[in-house]
Amino acid sequence: MRLSFKVCSSLILSVFPLGASADALGIALEKAHLKAVKELAGPVVACEVEKDGKYVILTQDQCLKHPAARKEVKLVKKFLAKMAESQSSGIVQTKALGPVNLGEQMLKQTFLVNHSWPEVTCRYFGFGPEDDPAYDYKKSQYYPIGTIKVNLTERAYQTIELYFDYIVPKYGENSAEARGLMALLGMMIFHETMHGWQLHTEPVRDYKRLPLEEFVAMLDNRQVAPDVLYGSVRIVEYEEDANVFTYEYMARSYEDFKAFENAFAQVKDEAWLLEKYPWLGGNYYDYYVFGQLKSAQKAAEKLAQGEHIKTFDGLSRYSYLVQSLPLQAFDRMVKINDAIARGAEAAEFEAQVRQMYDEVMEVIDPDYGPLDPNSHEGKTRADAIRGVEGSMSGIKEVKAAVRKEFAMYEQAAGVKL
Repeated sequence: MRLSFKVCSSLILSVFPLGASADALGIALEKAHLKAVKELAGPVVACEVEKDGKYVILTQDQCLKHPAARKEVKLVKKFLAKMAESQSSGIVQTKALGPVNLGEQMLKQTFLVNHSWPEVTCRYFGFGPEDDPAYDYKKSQYYPIGTIKVNLTERAYQTIELYFDYIVPKYGENSAEARGLMALLGMMIFHETMHGWQLHTEPVRDYKRLPLEEFVAMLDNRQVAPDVLYGSVRIVEYEEDANVFTYEYMARSYEDFKAFENAFAQVKDEAWLLEKYPWLGGNYYDYYVFGQLKSAQKAAEKLAQGEHIKTFDGLSRYSYLVQSLPLQAFDRMVKINDAIARGAEAAEFEAQVRQMYDEVMEVIDPDYGPLDPNSHEGKTRADAIRGVEGSMSGIKEVKAAVRKEFAMYEQAAGVKL
């Protein structure tokens, strides 16, 4: 299923008097939604379906009556119920917002398979509100009352199909291979569920939330709105908390993950698999299965040595830090260049500018750094950097803006960074 991104949300506002306050209305709507959620078995799964040449989102009840969506919703719901149960008794401590039970959170949030964003749905596993064009920080309740929802992709859905169609029949539901596949998807599902909770608890506005022309105007004027700068940094702090949990979760699942990787490696190039599950080809094995197995192994080794996972690691650097480092550097470089224009000595800033330059270029330039661009690691890194730029609004523009500020400094200071 393919079409341009379209979201059709419905709010039942007519039952409330127009004079009701926004806070009272929001609380009443959310209570009604949570009551409805409790009456449903397991996580709530919505769906995207084609209607009049466009995609719209239907409620779970509507999806279960829709011939094209019924199987998808039932399968996803069954899989998510297993995931929620597996995390139902675990409390996760976060630096930004404190403790959360992700199993309980899954029962409060809405999930669906995205079919309408082809650059994402055939490449990644999923995305939460922090990357969702439909997310509105002013409407930070859970969908359908607000705009917070967790989007799985077609790639993730085909992985779920593989679980029920191949892995469980061949190895058994309680096998390491089955648990390993669930862990592979679990790292995304729990990660994005945490984002839903974060942006519900403390919603923020980052530059991906802006119309592109508005953000470009800020960059052209060399002045980013304070709440946008804060929100763009806060989003990445949320990512760090989610990533720390993800790596710890992967470390605990390493042996199961390894069993699934071995099982998938045996069939990943077979014609029947690529014909039935086309999105499990391409970079699926290298990026998700083998790549994440290596990340899980490193995380397991760190935890075994008593180390704590404190920041981004591996490929996640290029997916996440690129969202904040270039913008922070842009803001800082504007201040430095303006200070130089007012008479400050350029040399006094050189050390910090060079450090910023190295940090920023490492996450925005696929050819920068010591890696051989023709090596497996170099190609994977370059693919990740280019993939993020192509799938997130504003990334390309802020990259160009910070490069311009670095060039301005080079000219003023007479140096080459």
